[in-house]
Amino acid sequence: PLLGHLFETAVVLEHLKWGSITGTADRFSYFRTKDGIEVDVLIEQGIELIAREIKSSRTQTTFTTKNLHRAEQLLHRPLHKTILAPVEKPLLMNGVTVKPWQAVAW
Repeated sequence: PLLGHLFETAVVLEHLKWGSITGTADRFSYFRTKDGIEVDVLIEQGIELIAREIKSSRTQTTFTTKNLHRAEQLLHRPLHKTILAPVEKPLLMNGVTVKPWQAVAW
């Protein structure tokens, strides 16, 4: 039952590790509303905002993309939306890119 939390923590730690190496860790944040809308990692790159959701499941559904689309509406700006998961190859689902977590360009 803890696999999802452990997987998310491991991937977030990889983001933080990369950020500390490149000096960009201060550009990372987390988004959550009182209604439970959340995005696991937000990364500021210049004027772009990258939103990454981390999922431990190999099977993704359009429900998985809901928080990313809702966060984009609430933030009133376009997001580069990505789901990182243990998938074999990248795919596009409901306007969101699903990528293998280990192949992402940090």
